[in-house]
Amino acid sequence: MEDFFEISLGHGEDLQTFIVKDFVQQEDSKCKFEVYRLGELILSLEPDGDTFHICQNPGEVKEEMINQIIDQIESYHL
Repeated sequence: MEDFFEISLGHGEDLQTFIVKDFVQQEDSKCKFEVYRLGELILSLEPDGDTFHICQNPGEVKEEMINQIIDQIESYHL
């Protein structure tokens, strides 16, 4: 089973919208969260205690944006 939710970062012209796929029941080969921008996978994350582990970063997302994405995901209390 998987759920989707949307997060946005930035303001005005810099606003970027991402779709986050949350794999509620994880398969061993998948990370819990996959992040998409414009329909393309850019990042996958796995919760690791109080932090997140980056599984894949095919979008070469910079660390600052990764931290903002993680903050948004954590705000959903998943």
